[in-house]
Amino acid sequence: MLAHVVRSPEMPHRLPLTREDTELADRIVKRNYEEAKGYVDELQSRMPSSVLGHVLVGDHVPATLHQLVDEQAVDLVVLSAHGYSGNLRFLYGEVAFSFIMYGKTPVLIVQDIPAHDLQPTPAEVRAMDHYGPRGLVDALGTFGIEDSLEDTEFFSPAYASLRSASLAARSDTLVS
Repeated sequence: MLAHVVRSPEMPHRLPLTREDTELADRIVKRNYEEAKGYVDELQSRMPSSVLGHVLVGDHVPATLHQLVDEQAVDLVVLSAHGYSGNLRFLYGEVAFSFIMYGKTPVLIVQDIPAHDLQPTPAEVRAMDHYGPRGLVDALGTFGIEDSLEDTEFFSPAYASLRSASLAARSDTLVS
């Protein structure tokens, strides 16, 4: 299944929307829906015939996708790490983050930022500053996290380089 959600435009207002405002919002949704439908149809044409395309309209993209996943009993959700905003300041966009935090279905997130452009998150940087390379590994071990990181990247990919430096500092200290 392929899915795309067209977000209803936000219309800040103090009073009920005028007919003109409502018509404008409807035109924007219709235009975006047609564009998204063409895109999903194009992608669908390159996939096996069993792949169905869905274009939905909703006020909240993550909630709309969660509902679709639940209704369709999806086995695996595959998402790009970032959507339209492509805000590289954060490792994951709103939709990917929502599925990580609140999804009930296994999720595979395709990182769309080249590895060399990934930066540690502010929390990872602060942890390194606070604990230092060796101390960060010790701190993670205190919470029982370090052992679970052996074969997975629980944190951002940029964390892997911080973790390698931490482990190297720890082994240097232990070997000395």
